[in-house]
Amino acid sequence: MIHKRLFYILSLILLTGNFAYTRNNVKSIVVPSEANPNQGDTITVAIKIDMSNVDEPNNLLGSFTCRLEWDIPVLRFVKNSDLLEGFTGLVNDSKVDQGKIVFNGANINGVGGNFNVLEITFAVNGSAGDSSKLELKFSAMAAAGTFVDLLPNLDIQDSLVVINNPPQIFNLLQPANGAEVDTLNFDLIWDPTMDPDSDDPVEYEVFVSPDSDFTDLILTTQTPDTFYTIVDGLEPGRKYFWRVIAKDQNAARTKSATFSFSTSDIATSVGEEAIHALPEDFNLYQNFPNPFNPETIIRYDIASDGFARLEIFNIIGEKIRTLVQENKSAGTYQITWDGRKDNGELAASGVYIYRLKVGPFKKSHKLLLLR
Repeated sequence: MIHKRLFYILSLILLTGNFAYTRNNVKSIVVPSEANPNQGDTITVAIKIDMSNVDEPNNLLGSFTCRLEWDIPVLRFVKNSDLLEGFTGLVNDSKVDQGKIVFNGANINGVGGNFNVLEITFAVNGSAGDSSKLELKFSAMAAAGTFVDLLPNLDIQDSLVVINNPPQIFNLLQPANGAEVDTLNFDLIWDPTMDPDSDDPVEYEVFVSPDSDFTDLILTTQTPDTFYTIVDGLEPGRKYFWRVIAKDQNAARTKSATFSFSTSDIATSVGEEAIHALPEDFNLYQNFPNPFNPETIIRYDIASDGFARLEIFNIIGEKIRTLVQENKSAGTYQITWDGRKDNGELAASGVYIYRLKVGPFKKSHKLLLLR
């Protein structure tokens, strides 16, 4: 279970001018949270008052009485802070098991601007999709010195907390845990996962380190794919550890197990090679990195033996480089393009098209070279 400390703001905006509310017409607005918590998290709610738009001499808050209500058992009260900003008074938590807390405060000198008066911590107990409205109800609010009733000008903005679940558990696939590899360029592959709360895509963070606690990282990257091609950073005859973290759009994270692999004493980097088990279909993948400078990796699958041609064209269709032109056995391959033409000249910055043809199979992608 992931535990983290999130902050939600309940804002009170005091309006001036002709636009004002009566005591019986206090406006309540649901403000979606910026980051949804997960079940098991704790969140801290800050009660925030904004006096910055109130005209003198009533622009300093002197006293208030307020009640905060929430839905149980979605949120469970954990603790509250003392009153802040020099306010003294009472925080009555005798009804927190009913989803209510009452607090009042006074400051003889008054406080202006934008400030917090109280912080309350909750545990998130509900299930994914459950929500709790955090609702403020003020029964008194007066300006310091003038004792003017500020309630007629009160605009309350409440918060809605929606519980989020992290991505589902997933497995690392290749290289297998404890495997020895005989190349320094190969794919890390893992199972896809999904966000149980929505259809939003999941991002993956990949980590490779020579130590199991990942204090000395030699690779860290993010990708939407379920594989990552190691281009450099590995050395022959060493042991490495790798793991992947899946992250949803609300930053909820699920960590994979940690696998290890060892590079053989004769492992070398190569320009092109078959890098894992035989694929079932032909495919040409998006290059990585993209955009790139000075070089990029192009990966492709050949499902059955055949003559393969991998070529690069400029945007008007002129061929500038042939990367592969030979018979290939079934397998998955990768090759590096160094951004040069067949004649050795550097290709200019711009969009290029790379195309793979093997028998009747043909597929192309665009790439972007930035000098």
